[in-house]
Amino acid sequence: MRSDENTPYAYEIEGVLGRGSFGLIYGARLKGPHGFTRPVALKVLKPAYAAADELVEQLRAEALALASLRHPAFIQVDRLVRLDIGWAVVMEQVRGLDLAAVLTAVARMPLGPALDVVDVEDAD
Repeated sequence: MRSDENTPYAYEIEGVLGRGSFGLIYGARLKGPHGFTRPVALKVLKPAYAAADELVEQLRAEALALASLRHPAFIQVDRLVRLDIGWAVVMEQVRGLDLAAVLTAVARMPLGPALDVVDVEDAD
C-alpha cells in the first residue's frame, strides 16, 4: 500500500504484531526506489476510531513527541503517513520479547534487566 505522500515509498503489511485499545501494530516492509527495503512497524488506529478527529490528533501528537526523543530504550519514529487503512505512525521494528510476557513468566524481574528498562541516566 502506498502512502498519500508524493514519495516513492510503499508499505507491505506482513502481519499484526500487537493490539491496543485504539489501534493495531502491524509488522511491515518499507519498499523504496532502487530495491531499498527494510522492516518497519506501523501503528494504525482501528477502523472504528480512524475518523475520530480527537484520536487522530492524539496519534499525530504522539508521533511528533516520540520522533524528537533519542534514547536506547525508545523505539525510533520515522514519520506519520496517511495510508488507505488510515493514519499510521511508521517506526522501527524491534524483534524481541514482549514485556508483558516477560513479566508474566517471572514473578519478579531481576534488578539488572529492570534497570535496563527504566534507565534514564543518559536522557537529556
